[in-house]
Amino acid sequence: SPSLNPKLLFGLVLEFWDGKIYLCLRELYPATVKKYARRAQLGEILELDRATLKSDSVFPSSPRCWFTFKHTPFTFLFFFGHI
Repeated sequence: SPSLNPKLLFGLVLEFWDGKIYLCLRELYPATVKKYARRAQLGEILELDRATLKSDSVFPSSPRCWFTFKHTPFTFLFFFGHI
């Protein structure tokens, strides 16, 4: 695939809402876009305050917990859908 010309990236803004990244066209410097693009390639876009939160942005949980968390809404939908 062809590489993007840096001049074409002018006006691109990254917005973070509810943990999702949205791209918007606004006035922005290409250096800022380049900074976030490099962070995205390295896997860490957001800067977290690790000293205060004492976390590494990973929320440990067991597979059993995720199984329960994912199946609970479907259980309610099934139950209330058949009443």
